[in-house]
Parts: sequence; C-alpha cells; structure tokens
Amino acid sequence: MHRYLLLLLLIITNSLTAQTSTKSDSTRHFKLGIQAMTLVVHTFKTSHPERYDLRLDKHGYTVFIPGIIVNADWYFWEKKPKMQLRFAGGWYKDSGFNNAGYIHAAIRRDFFKKEGRKWYLIAGLGPAFFMRDNWNYIYPGRVADPFYGDRITKNNLYQYRFFPIGGEIDFAAELNDKWDLNFSMVPGAPAAIILKFGVRCQL
Repeated sequence: MHRYLLLLLLIITNSLTAQTSTKSDSTRHFKLGIQAMTLVVHTFKTSHPERYDLRLDKHGYTVFIPGIIVNADWYFWEKKPKMQLRFAGGWYKDSGFNNAGYIHAAIRRDFFKKEGRKWYLIAGLGPAFFMRDNWNYIYPGRVADPFYGDRITKNNLYQYRFFPIGGEIDFAAELNDKWDLNFSMVPGAPAAIILKFGVRCQL
C-alpha cells in the first residue's frame, strides 16, 4: 500500500515542479462539486435481496441508494491534457438502507477535451476507503458479501474496505464558463459499480 501512496505523491510533486514560474496562479483554478448518489450495480449474486427495499430487480443486482457526495478538484496542471487532484467524501444509504460512506483522493486527467467542445471525459486513479454499518451485527447469520467480506472494526459496529488504487470515470458537460454537469462512477469496480450525478462550479 505504501508504494502506491508514494507513487501518487511523486506524480503530484513532479507535475507541480514542471509548471513554469511565469504561469499565473489564476489559471490553477479550483472546482467544487456536489453530487447525488443514485444506483449501485452489484456484479455478484446477492445473498439476501429481500432486504434491499429499493431494489430495481428481484435478485437485487441494481438498487437505488440515496446520498450526497462533495468533491473538491484542484487543476494543478493547466497544459493539455489538463490534470487535477480530487478529494471527495460522502454519506449515503446502502442497499439495505443502512448508513454508509466513503472518502477518496485521486489524480485525474481530461480526455477528449477540445476547443469548442462542450463535453469531455475525466478519468482518475487513487485510494478509496468505504465504511458502512455492520451487516453481520444487524442481520445475524448472514453470508458475507464479496465487497466488504469479513473486514469489521474492533467494536463490531462497522464494516470497511480500503482500495489502494480505485478508478473513477466522469462524463462532464459544460453549461457555461463556470458550471458543468457530471455523471460519474464511484471507485469500487469490479466488486460494485456505484453511479452518481451532479454539478461542479469553478471557484
């Protein structure tokens, strides 16, 4: 795990030192975003789909999960392709409508960004940490799922999972010079695909 974090730090450091000293600070802008959690798509067979009150199919592969995510993006590299550092965190109700949340940091890069084009993709890599109420405590005798497995805190109240490298993909559509719409995938694949959408504003 330490080598992944070291690699992430080296990428940030090298990118910052490569910026020319004459480049104005105004071009290194920030964007703040807010998104709503929408769906989780399980890529494994769920053991207790009857507990998923907001499932969209009888087997519980797709479940509606309400929640809110806050993103902070710093564009530290303004030359093409543009690169940014993201910090994100949020709270949501999981498939069983219990409390859950995650935090995430990533180096992200723009793709298909061209002059005059209003849409583009952003892809990133970085660590992600997930936590939720302990289903083994809430539902005694349940079968552990592949996403969290047997990762349980010492007080037996929460389950957790850490991804040293989690991938994310955003589809962005510019509304004007400051605002854009985002449709995103939270890091967690291939165990689960979590979808969210919202807006970002340049500060």
